[in-house]
Amino acid sequence: MKKILSLLLLISGKMLGQETDIRSWTGVSLEKKLNKHISLNANLQVRTTDNFTAVGSYVGEFGLGYKINKHWEVSAYYRFSKRQKWDKSEDAYIYKPFH
Repeated sequence: MKKILSLLLLISGKMLGQETDIRSWTGVSLEKKLNKHISLNANLQVRTTDNFTAVGSYVGEFGLGYKINKHWEVSAYYRFSKRQKWDKSEDAYIYKPFH
């Protein structure tokens, strides 16, 4: 097994599949318990691209949870999302749906 791994490392050479672009995916989650059973939740995320110069996509979720007992909780969430993709014909970023 070690010989095969060593051989793969030696013949791999320069990898061309990697991009030199620096990106990030950051987010924050918040939870506020209103009482023993009910809680409000929020989750916000932003993804940057092109060396942190453009927003690639963002996602926001807001929800309400109800804790039935120690083992069960029911939640309902609303989610919104948008993303930008580079369009070569427009030579600019445009918003495109995820599907």
